[in-house]
Amino acid sequence: MYTILFHLVLIFQLGNHIQQKALLRGKWVNLDDSHFKIEFRETSYCWFYNKDTVASGTYTWSHQSCDTSYYKGPDRTLEFIRLNDGSCYEITGLTKQNLSYRYTVNGKLHRFKRWK
Repeated sequence: MYTILFHLVLIFQLGNHIQQKALLRGKWVNLDDSHFKIEFRETSYCWFYNKDTVASGTYTWSHQSCDTSYYKGPDRTLEFIRLNDGSCYEITGLTKQNLSYRYTVNGKLHRFKRWK
């Protein structure tokens, strides 16, 4: 009985993880600076300021912190994005219309709304 329940919980968590990652995909505009926009695709991202590309590359999504000075160990209740340059962000909120993440190096919170 416990084995079946354990597997059901794992399947639910995996499904939730996939849904959350799917929500991330799309274009976002920063709520504090409308010139700053970001686009997430399946495994890549692109940051824009005005119409200029500021940064682009790949990212991974994980429950394991990519910055051990910020948080050590995996935690199923936390979600992190690691950019290919090594930068680490904790997802603090994600809905169909809103995204917020915290840069783990300095704790700065970035808030976005879906754009287009």
